Amino acid sequence: MADKFYSQYHDSNMLYEHKSITDHPDEYPLHTHPICEILFVKSGNITYMIEGKSYIIKKNTLVLTRPSKGHSINFCDSSEYERYLILFDDKALFDGLYKRIPENFDVLEFGDNSIVIQLFEKFDYYCKNFEGKDLKKLLYSLTQELIYNILISSNEPERPEYQVVNKLVKDAVRYIDENITSSISINEICDSLFITKSHLHHLFIKYLKMSPKKYIISKKLALAQRKLRSGAKPVHIYENLGFSDYSSFYRAYKNYFGHSPSEETDIREILEIKT
Repeated sequence: MADKFYSQYHDSNMLYEHKSITDHPDEYPLHTHPICEILFVKSGNITYMIEGKSYIIKKNTLVLTRPSKGHSINFCDSSEYERYLILFDDKALFDGLYKRIPENFDVLEFGDNSIVIQLFEKFDYYCKNFEGKDLKKLLYSLTQELIYNILISSNEPERPEYQVVNKLVKDAVRYIDENITSSISINEICDSLFITKSHLHHLFIKYLKMSPKKYIISKKLALAQRKLRSGAKPVHIYENLGFSDYSSFYRAYKNYFGHSPSEETDIREILEIKT
């Protein structure tokens, strides 16, 4: 995969990248992050799926993905894909500022909005001319300013249209989110939707590219990772997420992330960037 980096930065609470990809895959499969994500697409024909909603992404479109929300990208053609990506821990950075953005806002089209475009161009400029603590302060400040601009845009009545990937899948995902801290069974989900286990399995494989069981585990583990990064102890988490015992939680966590719950460290080490 041919990647061209224009600028990048990372510390324990933020990862920033501006890059273009010419030889990209057909898709980045469904995945989650334990922290917030802002994606700004400069070029490329893609569809972006968040929790059962599918958006056609245009040039200069910004995508918001909240912690633990499943999302994926499908490429409509082989054109170059260029984007800015900011992953950050909202608790460590902005004391709840990100949470002021309405929950139903996923995608914002900025078109020729010069203020927002110039903000992203400043990321490149500052990465080129500063380093260390000076660069950190500037990038944190830029991200905060960007979020304030998102708040302004969230008051506008027009919103990008999206398609529901599948109503049953969307309802199942909502049921899982609402009951993520309990021992969710596939039978419970099927009973709530009045469908069979085989039909639910078929829908998840078709639209989310994973089984219902794997999806539930991935959401639980993403939430566990977020709690760990907030300072919670591993032995205090498994019960709150519906695992039967600590050993089963430990095995699932290590199998999924490749390291144990107690080994959460730097943001770049714990994230597999797929956007």
